Amino acid sequence: MDRSSGGWASSVPLLKGNDIGFDDRVRDLKVEVFKDWDVDDCADVVVSAAGGCGKTTLVTKFCHDPQVQGKFRKHIYFATISNTPNLKVAVRNLLQKNQGGQQPDFTSDEDAIQQCGSFLGERKSEVLLVLDDVWDASIVKAFKFKSPGYKILVTSRSTFTQFRTYELHLLNHQDATNLFRYSAFSEGRNECNIPDDLVHKVK
Repeated sequence: MDRSSGGWASSVPLLKGNDIGFDDRVRDLKVEVFKDWDVDDCADVVVSAAGGCGKTTLVTKFCHDPQVQGKFRKHIYFATISNTPNLKVAVRNLLQKNQGGQQPDFTSDEDAIQQCGSFLGERKSEVLLVLDDVWDASIVKAFKFKSPGYKILVTSRSTFTQFRTYELHLLNHQDATNLFRYSAFSEGRNECNIPDDLVHKVK
């Protein structure tokens, strides 16, 4: 996404599908990320949950939140790490999207991290780095740079005790029912007209 003319530019993905039940979660996550805003030189929050619980959906919706965009403006960066991380590729993709399409070159993972730190340090403002699907705490540590207003938001199936953690719980009964109703009955008919007993039988 590139809205450099007065908007924000980053590699944050667009929202897809339905995000029923995530408004309260975004609100709670904002509390965690904005906590001690002026104290830490590099604050980190890990969104932890099992696979398929909506971690990526949550942080994507978080990045699109007007208050978050107003806080970080153009400086929200999103990198997918995965189980077998290739840090050079992840950093190259991140920098290429935010440096006019220029493809950076790295001699090693350490060089990639160093160049990423230099890039983020040049922003001279609040920066949010999202690391999606992290499996190893060492990845988070690698991206920790001393910089005022720098925040790291991580999604992981693991709980890293050394970092502040936001545990993403399953949807409550009502939200789960609404999501199921939308997913199962929205095509071709008004899901609001589907009787509750039919919804629960199908579930």
